[in-house]
Amino acid sequence: MVQKTIVFVFLLFVGQYIRAQAFEHTIEIGPTIGSSFYLGDANGTWFKNSHVVSGGVIRYPLNTRFAVSVEALAGDFLGQYIDKNGSQQSFKNPFFFTSAHIEFNFFSYDRYDVTLESSTINPYILGGLGIVSYQSATPVLSGGLGIKFKLSDRLDLNCQWTMNKAFADDLEGVEQFNNPYTLNKSPFLNNDYFSVLSISLTFAFYTQRCPCRTGILQGF
Repeated sequence: MVQKTIVFVFLLFVGQYIRAQAFEHTIEIGPTIGSSFYLGDANGTWFKNSHVVSGGVIRYPLNTRFAVSVEALAGDFLGQYIDKNGSQQSFKNPFFFTSAHIEFNFFSYDRYDVTLESSTINPYILGGLGIVSYQSATPVLSGGLGIKFKLSDRLDLNCQWTMNKAFADDLEGVEQFNNPYTLNKSPFLNNDYFSVLSISLTFAFYTQRCPCRTGILQGF
């Protein structure tokens, strides 16, 4: 019984070691393009006044399930409103958004076919923090979901949607919408949101070669 236990523990250790060796850490870098819309005092309709955003992303997989990413995007907040004189006005407020996320893959996302339940098409969820800069700057709470497509060993296509909560009420850049209900001290009641739907194509730069020592596992 003791011998069987020792053998089991040894096999478990070897299996985990082989799996760790099979995973190859990479740094993925690529461009991002998409569409963004804002929700606030001048717009309460989803996807209304959407506008193009563009930028880039850097991603570092920690293992086959988790990754960290940093993204930078530039775009414009757009909307229409009725001013104090009853005239219809429009605004265009340029912004620059940087964010850092933790991503969780629903399946193992491997570059080698050595992991059970691995897939080259992988849905994921993400969450993190960021800063949006416009006429001012404010922290952002960010979360969303996406799907990854492995096009080759080095190319990955990512489709991603995030909803981002700004801790401010002036993303419009219009004075009459800056805290109109004096609720800035209650940020979860009145502050602005903006959404980003994007596609990125990343290229993986290898930082650790994979020895792929599958012979030991096959021996068992």
